[in-house]
This record gives sequence, C-alpha cells and structure tokens, in this order.
Amino acid sequence: MSTLQHSSAMVGRARELRDAGWQVRRIRDLLAREFDGHAPSVNTVWCWVEPDAALRQAAAKRRLDRRDRAATASFSFPGRRSPVWKLGRMHALRAAGLSCVKIAAVMALDFGDDLDPREVRRALETEQPPAKLELVA
Repeated sequence: MSTLQHSSAMVGRARELRDAGWQVRRIRDLLAREFDGHAPSVNTVWCWVEPDAALRQAAAKRRLDRRDRAATASFSFPGRRSPVWKLGRMHALRAAGLSCVKIAAVMALDFGDDLDPREVRRALETEQPPAKLELVA
C-alpha cells in the first residue's frame, strides 16, 4: 500500500470531472497531465468520486483482514486475552471437540472467567463474547 498523499486540489478536480460526466480512467489520465505526471491509480480516483463505493471497498477490506487474521491466529495460551480473543479461544476449543461444559471449565481455569455452559453456547452461536469476559493483561 502506498503512503503517497494526494493534494486536495487533485481530489477536487477529479470530482469536478466526474460531475461533468468523465470516466474514471480518463480522469486519471487528465490528472497525470495536470499534476506534473503523477497519476493516482484508477481505484484511488474511483474512491474519490464514488463515496459509497469507497465505503463498500473499506468494509470488504476489513472482512478480508479479519479472515486473514483468524486464519493465522494462535489461540494457544498465553496470548492476547481480550474478550474477542477469548471468543476465538472458545471456538478453537469447540473445534477441538470440547463440549460447552468443558469449554466453560477451561475458561475458568485459564482466565478465571465464571461462565455458564449456556453462556458459552450462546457466545459461540451469536459470535458475541459474553459480557462477563474481562480483558486480562
């Protein structure tokens, strides 16, 4: 990902051109000529001129980032122990074949969380950590 900053004049010019009916690729080409040969990517221009699309793209990127983090996360103890991490740990324990009763016992042993097996089941089904879970440093 580039850390290059674009000027507000460039963003404003792109929006003016889009309002006048220009296509995104043509806008990018014109911006390159008007702003000393520096051409933002088509995707960058698209995000400037289509705010809803930019929001959708950001949401999709967050979903992919969460998926990637979950795929590489280690729920071994010790680790980061926020309520969301603990929910991930409960999922890992469930995937290993533990029942909700046993998951509640592990959470009590490892973290001191006094969870009822019904709370564990509900957390696993709803993807929401129980309110009781405390952040443990």
